[in-house]
Amino acid sequence: MYESKFNERFSQFEILYDKLLYGVLSDTELHKDANIFKSTQFSNLQHYESVVDKNKLFLEKKENSVTKLEAQKAQKEEELEKLAILAENEEQKITSTKSIQDEISKKKDQILTYKLLTKANFLYTGKKVTGYMASKSPRTFTFDPQETSQEEITEALWKLTIEDSS
Repeated sequence: MYESKFNERFSQFEILYDKLLYGVLSDTELHKDANIFKSTQFSNLQHYESVVDKNKLFLEKKENSVTKLEAQKAQKEEELEKLAILAENEEQKITSTKSIQDEISKKKDQILTYKLLTKANFLYTGKKVTGYMASKSPRTFTFDPQETSQEEITEALWKLTIEDSS
């Protein structure tokens, strides 16, 4: 479209140039044709300037949209990082909970084995380790975990078991 307009204007200019070159035009015709050409070029310039302004506004809107989208993208990436950290923390909690459950299960098995072997019956009624040995002659025991270590309590219970079995 623009190319055909350009070609049309160029051919008019070419005719005008030929007339001027060969002296066919008078000064008044020359000024008249020059004014027509000038006004045509001026209107074309105004048209192209308005097209450029419209395109400039369009580009500014698109740049604003891109800026907003980039900000949203950055926000979403930040949220994603936070969620990844939360997921990792939850996985650590699950792993920790599973290891604690495994440890509790092992301790429970140890206590049950100890109970079966020693015939010890524990009374879970306070902070002290209390209970009795179910044997021919029942014997009670009481240990304070604040004052006695686990090893000492275990050793004392084994002694009671050995004394009872002999």
